[in-house]
Amino acid sequence: MVDVALDTSAAPTYFPTHDTYIDGGVVANNPSMAAVAQTQDTRNTEPAPKLDDIFLLSIGTGTNLSYIKGKNLDWGLAQWARPLVNLLLDASMGIADFQCRHILKQNYRRIVPVFPHDTNIKLDEWKRSQELIDFGNAAALTDSWSGDDVVKWLSHVGW
Repeated sequence: MVDVALDTSAAPTYFPTHDTYIDGGVVANNPSMAAVAQTQDTRNTEPAPKLDDIFLLSIGTGTNLSYIKGKNLDWGLAQWARPLVNLLLDASMGIADFQCRHILKQNYRRIVPVFPHDTNIKLDEWKRSQELIDFGNAAALTDSWSGDDVVKWLSHVGW
């Protein structure tokens, strides 16, 4: 388990690679759509399930609401470097969420709590782990888009 945790959390520029692996978030920061696609892979030995038979609960680690001030920004690499990484990661998570919602409809829910606007915990700020635990314990188990109670949804779908 330790090796898997180190493999999947080896975020470039924050942590070293582990046995040649890097953080899966580089490819799929929200792997929901990758999971749906995997169920439909024709290389599987069993027939693919119908999309109506797939139920997916996606759990995010939290979202920092942020925006870039200004209009018509003509920045270079130095100014765009920091916000660009966050923009790209947020965009890939949002696209996967959008795709799953439209393909799976009522069979999909995503929990991703939103941090307060004045809270920004960096990836390597391990000393703030208790703050993250407290935030997670206080987070509502509701769908990030519809506000539906996810526990009720899970009991409704038979989990």
